[in-house]
Amino acid sequence: MYCLALANIYADPNYNSLNHVGVIQAIGRKGVTVNSPTDGTPLTETTLIQTNPLRVSAHMAVMESLMVLYAKEVVTPDRVLAATVRFHPSDSQPTGHEDSLLLWVNGSCAALERRETARRLQESEGNAKPLQRLPEAKQIEDLKNGTCLAALICFYCPEEVSWSDIHIPLPPPMPFSVSDAIHNLCLVRDFCHRCCAPPLSPSMYSLPFFLTPEDVAYLQSNATRQNLVTFLADLFNLLEIHPVKCVRFPGVSDSLPPAHLREEYFISPL
Repeated sequence: MYCLALANIYADPNYNSLNHVGVIQAIGRKGVTVNSPTDGTPLTETTLIQTNPLRVSAHMAVMESLMVLYAKEVVTPDRVLAATVRFHPSDSQPTGHEDSLLLWVNGSCAALERRETARRLQESEGNAKPLQRLPEAKQIEDLKNGTCLAALICFYCPEEVSWSDIHIPLPPPMPFSVSDAIHNLCLVRDFCHRCCAPPLSPSMYSLPFFLTPEDVAYLQSNATRQNLVTFLADLFNLLEIHPVKCVRFPGVSDSLPPAHLREEYFISPL
């Protein structure tokens, strides 16, 4: 399984012949450290081939490092900047894959707000009601309410998720309910099941959204956090690098309102 993961990341069948120690060494050569399990289990070939009992903590360490490696290789700063320059140019220079993901998500949300404002202005002949602003994600944990994730899908695939489908939190100090978060995350999950399943293996284990909405809404552990980062990397791959059929590439023909109108139709934070 680990060999297949490496072979898929780098499109190199030579990784298929590695043993467990070879996999760990290959990951290390790519700049990702395989951390030792917290329970003291050694990361040795003997430990990793053991099946009775299965050394879960050792395998979790290898799997988490592979997820980090996948996100690092897919979501490079150059790729993200090349994508966001189409619809939300920024002077920011992300330093790693997590910063790059946040830049992409926030840029997509900002561009979606502009697009929705333009649509409302056009439909109402300039008398649009104020648009509730999307929250800015300053860290990965800020995505657990699902608002920005659902907005990301709405931006790239407007025929699959509409603006009106998204439950947007009110400005602080108003709380955002868990039920609203799960609603947004269900939109994302259903989109993945509907549009992103590989044609030859449409099982839940081959879908990018392999967590439950509750896993994300109650995000607590580092392992779940890393799964969320990996899911975002998968989304970047499916929406930008190898887009699924429902993607409508943003930034190509978006019609934006005049600059002096763009902020006027937003609800300002308290």
